[in-house]
Amino acid sequence: PSGIPRQYRRSMGYSSYPHPTERHEEPKAFTPALEPGDPLRFSLRANPMIRRRHPSNRRSVKRDVVMDALRSHARGERAAHRLEVVQEQGFAWLTRQGMKSGFESRSTDIVVDGYDQHRISRAG
Repeated sequence: PSGIPRQYRRSMGYSSYPHPTERHEEPKAFTPALEPGDPLRFSLRANPMIRRRHPSNRRSVKRDVVMDALRSHARGERAAHRLEVVQEQGFAWLTRQGMKSGFESRSTDIVVDGYDQHRISRAG
């Protein structure tokens, strides 16, 4: 490990390229030469969720980690605490993911630059 962060970027999403079935290029292999302890820099867009047991039955429900944490604050105080909660809960969620997946992150290296909610109306 040289101490200099390596940056690998994989992007999935909408593209101006033709549909994948219309392309005739072979995909390039993503095989970075990493060693334990190598620092990495990456950008992540995530939908961190947590499971909570519903009080009225035995089933658990998925909740957004930020909204779940904001429930401990009075409704009128939630906006004032939102940025702090986004940073804390985002880092806690990423730490849990790292424990399951074999990586670790430092809170001093994490920058949360946004938190957006989107309401999706359901048909019916």
